[in-house]
Amino acid sequence: LSTLAFTLLLLPRPGSANELPAQVPLIKLEYPGRPKNIRMLYVKVLSLGNHAVNQPLLLDTGSSGMTIDCKSVLPARMCSDGGINITQDQDIDGIKVSTQQAVMNYGTYDDYGNVAYARVTFGSPTSPVSTDTTIPFLIRYKVVRHNNGEIVGGGLWHKGIFGISPVGGGGPDRMIKSPLMLVNVGAGLDRGYYLSPIGANWKVCTNEDGNCPQVEALHIGVPADVKKDFKIQRWKEADRRYNFPTIDACISWGSEPKCRPTLYDTGNS
Repeated sequence: LSTLAFTLLLLPRPGSANELPAQVPLIKLEYPGRPKNIRMLYVKVLSLGNHAVNQPLLLDTGSSGMTIDCKSVLPARMCSDGGINITQDQDIDGIKVSTQQAVMNYGTYDDYGNVAYARVTFGSPTSPVSTDTTIPFLIRYKVVRHNNGEIVGGGLWHKGIFGISPVGGGGPDRMIKSPLMLVNVGAGLDRGYYLSPIGANWKVCTNEDGNCPQVEALHIGVPADVKKDFKIQRWKEADRRYNFPTIDACISWGSEPKCRPTLYDTGNS
């Protein structure tokens, strides 16, 4: 990840003034348990609509949608493993919570929830970044393992996903896409994002204790001097159901390597 840089490039926005990319701090977390050296990056969601959230979500370039745990967003009485306790669409502090249920599919588990709509604000309280309009995301009420249907959780389990992949989408008709798709970049910048080095030093910490270091490594908006160094490669399609981005990975056993399209996912290590 320390050398990672990629972007979704579209046409530059009109304008003569060149603005700087928005810099979003990422939380570097090394989980303090077993197994050791589980290292993850998080981005903090500050608010949804008019509702303050202040919830770190797992940064995941392997997925393209946003999910967030029900109890992080809604009153506890509305959240249960059997579903979100509403009988009609509701507006709660600028969050439209719908009765439309959906499932977001990940590598070894599924997130079950309801589709909701809100303007998303994330990053740093001193320099927040917001979507231009309301976006669809998933309010999650349970997480289920693929292999046995077990409902999972615990201290290591994240409170949601902040997917930034420009490929695909989740939920009904792949409508749930990355919040970065609707962030306005400044004049003279290309739409897109890149990640700069996060450093090799990690600290054992937790989001609950609030003692994790941060690094401003996510940059939204691509200036020309950065764009010139990008190497663009078309994503391969791993599965028609999900359209996840993949890269070729090879394992050598004996004299002949075996290469397959492999899920590109910085949410995992």
